[in-house]
Amino acid sequence: MNSRGPLISSAQVKAADALAHERFGIATDWLMEAAGWQLARFCTGRTVVACGVGNNAGDGLAAARHLHRWGRLASVGCVDAGRLHGPAEKELHALRRLGVDVTGTLLFESVQSQTTVTLGLPKAGLTRADGPRLAGEVWVADIGMPLEVYAELGIEVPLALFSTGDRFRL
Repeated sequence: MNSRGPLISSAQVKAADALAHERFGIATDWLMEAAGWQLARFCTGRTVVACGVGNNAGDGLAAARHLHRWGRLASVGCVDAGRLHGPAEKELHALRRLGVDVTGTLLFESVQSQTTVTLGLPKAGLTRADGPRLAGEVWVADIGMPLEVYAELGIEVPLALFSTGDRFRL
């Protein structure tokens, strides 16, 4: 928990994505699209998109697609594009069909960010070890995850978390 609400772990994010789909009928690719839109909105100039694996990669690839549409995508790469599957792989194929070259392998352990956008809830890793030093300015953006999903995972989220806007600065 921090001053703006609860923190969520990587395992809880995966559980929330699965629960949103299985119990509440919210498709993972819909959440990915909302995430990509939110991420892209923060990028004001030419942007390099570096993607991990799994759904995080899909979020980044969706953001890259929006940035490409807006003429603001400088380049995009994945830690290991060969490991993408499901909705993230669909995002990769969509970008390639648009003629966007996606670098297949990125090698890095961490990056120093000016701004970090965390989706849904703040991630626990942003508050420990090198997280605070590497994250830069941290924003939390709403992607439409139902509060009932978090409640089922035992995470108490204030009802007013996004009541004044779809994003806030930590």
